[in-house]
Amino acid sequence: MPTHRAVAATAKGVLEQVDLPTPKPAHGEVLIELAYAVLIAFDAYQLDREYNVPTYSHVLSIGSSGYVKTVDQGVTDLKEGDKVFAYNVLASRNRALQDYTLVPRIQVAKMTY
Repeated sequence: MPTHRAVAATAKGVLEQVDLPTPKPAHGEVLIELAYAVLIAFDAYQLDREYNVPTYSHVLSIGSSGYVKTVDQGVTDLKEGDKVFAYNVLASRNRALQDYTLVPRIQVAKMTY
């Protein structure tokens, strides 16, 4: 299985680059190749205080933009190469501080400019 780079909390207060398996979209999901990720105070709480960190390694960042890499057949309004924003919540695999993120279609908006 192919892998990609991510920045994750690997223990309380420890931030490291890790390699993760690159997932394939399931029904209604979009795989995004990230161009930008946003770090906010919430990420610091997760890193330094273990706030809402279910397991380690835990990828950080809940906001991103990039390009659609691939979509599941259930996604008909996006295609490879589309510029998008994403709201990256839920599991660590959905977070933004990585080369690729897997996001439910409902959390992705197409850039139209």
